[in-house]
Amino acid sequence: MLSAIVCMDNFGGIGKDGDLLYKIPEDMKRFKEITMGNSVIMGRKTWNSIGNKPLVGRKNYIYSNTANYFSDLDCNGTLVCTLDSKDDFLQLFLSSPNKYFAIGGESIYKMFLPYCEKVYATIVNLGDRCISTADVFFPIEYLLNNFDEIESIDNTYGNLSYSFKTFVRKDNCKTVSKAYSDPVSGHNAVDNPSHYCGTKYQVINFIEDWGLGYCLGNVVKYICRAGKKYVGDKQKELQDLKKAKWYLERRLEEHKNGVELDSDDLKMNISIDDFAEDQKLNYIRKKIIKNVIDCICEEIDTKFYTALELLDTEINRMEDETA
Repeated sequence: MLSAIVCMDNFGGIGKDGDLLYKIPEDMKRFKEITMGNSVIMGRKTWNSIGNKPLVGRKNYIYSNTANYFSDLDCNGTLVCTLDSKDDFLQLFLSSPNKYFAIGGESIYKMFLPYCEKVYATIVNLGDRCISTADVFFPIEYLLNNFDEIESIDNTYGNLSYSFKTFVRKDNCKTVSKAYSDPVSGHNAVDNPSHYCGTKYQVINFIEDWGLGYCLGNVVKYICRAGKKYVGDKQKELQDLKKAKWYLERRLEEHKNGVELDSDDLKMNISIDDFAEDQKLNYIRKKIIKNVIDCICEEIDTKFYTALELLDTEINRMEDETA
């Protein structure tokens, strides 16, 4: 599977004078978390910009048809390969179950974005500025026309306002199983990562049992994951709760626009109390999920807003703990 990962401004600007346009510590941390243990694909100029040194813990592929670079060279334990044909790359990652990430620069993004299933973007908001200072760009129009935004987390660094966004190719993000794909480590809930499993149930079992669909399924997913994937990291726990809120607000907006809740696949074999106890959810998080479930059967608007209020209460509590 091929994905792209990029830091850009809201005009698509990614670099200037052979260097990154923005160097945001949290973005660099996110980049490392997402790509670690996988393969990265970069152009020759990007390779040069990182000092001709491979990214440790990842297999580095360099696309170059203008220079004789090394092939299959082990640089201090990190494998680096050079390919000079787009077809070689396509054959490599389209036939492989492994994860590959296009990391730049401009020509690499333009070449491989049409083959990407997912894009992880850090987008810096330039505010009232009407032009980017960059001299190289990410194909942002192609991104917006061909991908759906599925999550967004706002943040600041100094005087910069930016968002972590995840995009999935249109019409490829609506199934239940894809909703539970782990956006960082790539684990699938079906494969039993511990942060999605209780003693009796996986999160996906509960979602499918109640026929929650994509957005509401992700609400439950992130509420159950909060505090479990990164044990002891309150900031990560808070991020998961904010992701749950983002999906709930998105589903509420869809409801306002006339998108009906799908209740055809209801089985209702797993009780909410049993599931909440199995997942070790606190009282408020259990009540959030109960209101999400009630959205299917009864006063939809009331239950949506009650779930949002409870989620805000839990987020505020976590923000106080991390202050």
